[in-house]
Amino acid sequence: MMKKLLILIALLILVFTGNWVYGNILSKKIEDRILLLSKSVNDRLVVKFDHVKVNPLLSKLQLKGLQVTTVEGQELAQGEKVVLDMPYNEAIRLLNGKKVDELKALKLKVDNLRVGIDEAGGELLLGHLFIDFNGAINKADIQTIQTAFPSVNQRLRVQAKDVTLGQTPWLHALGFNPEQIKDVNQFNELSIECELQPLQSQLKLVKFNLDADWLDCQSSGVLNYVGEGLTNAKAKKAESSFNLKLKQNGMTWGDATTNGKFSLDKLSIKSDAVVDYSGSTPSVQSQSSHILLENLSVEYAGTKRAQLEAQTALLGLKMDKITVGKLAINSVLANDWLTITDSELQSSFMDIDLNAKVNVSSEAPGASQIESATLIVSNLAPGIQNGLSTFELMTMQSLPRNGDAIILEMTGPVSRPVIKGLRY
Repeated sequence: MMKKLLILIALLILVFTGNWVYGNILSKKIEDRILLLSKSVNDRLVVKFDHVKVNPLLSKLQLKGLQVTTVEGQELAQGEKVVLDMPYNEAIRLLNGKKVDELKALKLKVDNLRVGIDEAGGELLLGHLFIDFNGAINKADIQTIQTAFPSVNQRLRVQAKDVTLGQTPWLHALGFNPEQIKDVNQFNELSIECELQPLQSQLKLVKFNLDADWLDCQSSGVLNYVGEGLTNAKAKKAESSFNLKLKQNGMTWGDATTNGKFSLDKLSIKSDAVVDYSGSTPSVQSQSSHILLENLSVEYAGTKRAQLEAQTALLGLKMDKITVGKLAINSVLANDWLTITDSELQSSFMDIDLNAKVNVSSEAPGASQIESATLIVSNLAPGIQNGLSTFELMTMQSLPRNGDAIILEMTGPVSRPVIKGLRY
């Protein structure tokens, strides 16, 4: 028994020693191959790294201190550690071939990746990046991609964690301060998984997920197409699902003296849709939307407030603070019927309630017919109420009311509906 154990230990030492020796030999060869391949892809790229380690036993290639720059010295990307997993035969084919003619299975892991995204110094920081590709793309596929897609299924999964966006001037333009920009630009995880199924003529977004401390967003979809290649392919039918939710902490941004100080407590959006592209114009076969917004406020002060109040002087509106207590939209479109239920707006200017059923004409939206619709407007701000009173005096007719609430019951064409109790 002891003899067998010693033989086993000796074999294990031999295997791992051979793996280490062979790995060191491959490291230098692969280092040279990567430099050569980067030049063949783009002769203006310079790829450098501090260390290359190959593990033939586990089919892993590990790079440390990766840097990608232009020949002028502009840094394009920098990674602390890069691990490439691929089947052993793929690694040998990569090593021995003069050029890469085909790509099959590939897994790439990168830690602390920094990528430049514009010439102004914008960058994308990724604490961890994982790319998983499964399929088969050869040189001929790439050369003919404009007129023909690859003949076998392709799957790509990308997962990024601890994502930080740099240089987002549009957030500054919206009034976000540096601390708010920092919070908005950080994401815990971003993951995308998609598939190309050429035999079914489908492109699938299997999963899109974006998770941050302030936001949660998911989406998925399927696109059916006709034709081959990027040039000739045309959308035939698309199905999509989208969910977005602002997390419980809410958001605050902006400056009351410039573009306004905004505050939002709750926001959720859910949408599902099926769109047909086979006709001359896209046609929505079905669609549902559910939007809920709560406690949105905008505050103005100083010169900005005075400018806005001057513009709304005829309505006598105060612009120090505008609030929307609630905005809810619930709609369903199916079989050319649009149904709107329990949709409402509660604001500092007015409250609105809407329920409607409309027969929609996709070819001529203006010809759509309202079967029934009820719009209730109440709790009007004094300035708006005075403006409507002036309108009633000028037209010599009163708006249909129930107490202080204006009730508009509508039927007929959307372009010129019939409003019960009102002539125009």
